[in-house]
Amino acid sequence: MQLFADIRNPALLVLKGALFAVLALLAAMHLFVGNPSWETALVLLVCQWSACRSYYFVFYVITAYIDPRHRHAGVLSSLRHLLRESRTRPSHRPGV
Repeated sequence: MQLFADIRNPALLVLKGALFAVLALLAAMHLFVGNPSWETALVLLVCQWSACRSYYFVFYVITAYIDPRHRHAGVLSSLRHLLRESRTRPSHRPGV
């Protein structure tokens, strides 16, 4: 067994997802308990929403709408791919 091999066991994948959710909840609770206000709650909600949307962009929008050939290995590989493609792809702006 490799230490950093891909997890393929469905039960372990669910556990990993649940642990990430618990970690996010604990971090948000820690911030909110330290500064309980509507502003803190709103900032936490915006942070969570924007993180989810950026995750959706990186792992779905790129392969579904930008480059169906791209197979990512994580956030950094997707960002590198976008940067590389933006330099090599001609502009799609009218009149340019």
